[in-house]
Amino acid sequence: MNIADLDEAANVHSLAFPRQTHSYEWLKCSLSASPRFLCFVVEEECSVIGYIVWMQKSGFRPEAVLELEQLAVLPNRQGKGVGKQLIENSLPLV
Repeated sequence: MNIADLDEAANVHSLAFPRQTHSYEWLKCSLSASPRFLCFVVEEECSVIGYIVWMQKSGFRPEAVLELEQLAVLPNRQGKGVGKQLIENSLPLV
């Protein structure tokens, strides 16, 4: 994820978590907290359809402790393997 993805990722967040507010600000904070938070998107036809946020815990060290902080996929793309794709493709990068 980069700053150019924030508008579309925030749209995914707002649709996936309708009771939460300030989607853009929430994701911008996570993106800005790199490398503590590592954010990735998945795109289809140049549009963000999902994202994942990993959190590094226990300080900087060769064998970091990771936690899947948040995973969201557009409602009309859920159940089609997008979340699995996000996990499988981003995990080796973190």
